[in-house]
Amino acid sequence: VSNSMLAEDIAPTRLDRARQIMYLMVDRLTNHRIAIVVFAGKAYLQMPLTADHTAAKMYINAAGPELVSVQGTALKEALNRSSQSFNTQDKKYKAVILITDGEDHDEDAVEEAENMAKEGIVVNTIGIGSTKGSVIKNPESGEVKLDADGKPVVSVLNEKVLQEIAQAGNGTYHYYTQTATAVQAMEEAILQMEQREIVEESSKVYQSLYMYPLLAALFLWLIELFVSDKRKRLEMALKPALMLILVFAFGSSSAQHLREGNTLYNKGEFEKAAEQYKLAADKKNDFAAHFNYGNALYKSKQPDAALNAYQTAIAQSARPQDKAAAWYNSGVVLQQSGKVDECIEAYKEALKLAPDDAEARHNLQKALREKQQQEQQSQQQQKQQPKPSQQQPTPSPARLSKKEAEDKLRALQQQERNLQDKLKKQEPVPASTPEKDW
Repeated sequence: VSNSMLAEDIAPTRLDRARQIMYLMVDRLTNHRIAIVVFAGKAYLQMPLTADHTAAKMYINAAGPELVSVQGTALKEALNRSSQSFNTQDKKYKAVILITDGEDHDEDAVEEAENMAKEGIVVNTIGIGSTKGSVIKNPESGEVKLDADGKPVVSVLNEKVLQEIAQAGNGTYHYYTQTATAVQAMEEAILQMEQREIVEESSKVYQSLYMYPLLAALFLWLIELFVSDKRKRLEMALKPALMLILVFAFGSSSAQHLREGNTLYNKGEFEKAAEQYKLAADKKNDFAAHFNYGNALYKSKQPDAALNAYQTAIAQSARPQDKAAAWYNSGVVLQQSGKVDECIEAYKEALKLAPDDAEARHNLQKALREKQQQEQQSQQQQKQQPKPSQQQPTPSPARLSKKEAEDKLRALQQQERNLQDKLKKQEPVPASTPEKDW
């Protein structure tokens, strides 16, 4: 999903054709489990192995450059993420289809494909793009992307590296010409592999034996009311969740306020809970107090104060998972407040710290779709606005005498000469090395 996949040498874009290939592959491979890894300069597991093909299509549709903050073409990392998504105990029945323009020559990717082949993973590749190359256009402005020297960026398909990866991974390389032929080539390659029947957990029928662990679970639940040091995320079907940290420590007044705050929070008395969390934060300036304080403030209809509390919580912890949780909750507050751009940045920060956070990724995709809808509505409103029938008259400049005009002209000429002399004395500044971001 790098910016180079927006090139239009394969109309409408390389990315659109890649999505089309994946859609048809999902329809054809009805009896197979599928995982999705998106990558540019970094790679992320977008969807773990599953037989839920409807979910797969949803993730395919949401794939785009905005999902990955670092641009480039990290082929090795993409292959490594794909390898990690498989069961390491299986030495066969595993295949990867890498769809890319291979814009960078990543020699480490070939070595990674060799290692995957040793684990029984077949690596197939599809090269999408032209060997002559194509410029990249900004999808919003339509302008051609320029490098640091002001020259148009030309993205060229790197067939060689994709052929080497497929050969090292005991797979097949296919150069894209038509979607149907690409899908057929990959389908034939997969059907030639040895296969086995997979039973999804959701299709198994279990005997109801809940009564045996029920008493133990009830006992543990009672303990958790008093002693807990773990973070919980409350999952909701349609709107983002918030997390609440429960902390207990003997003989600690801060912990006492935290416990009282948790009790009030669970009762829905959020303003009183916020007071207790504030007292806890005043006595012990730590992550848990500020984090819970932010949650209670948000529930008390104080989103700005909640955001400040989350930022304080981020500063109080060195643990990535804590920081990711606070960024996630900041994203929730911003999203509910209608601040789409800010919430997108918050979710991105959370994903940088916790790349496998499926909830943060889901909320980010939802926010990106919302932003796209807002931009489309704004464009439609601009088109519907009537153009002014006539321009406003401009006041005519005051007339100058002949002598005043000559004096003004001489002054302007002298300023120009002074500027030219100053520029000649300055040393030329060497151009910086262009930074690749496509």
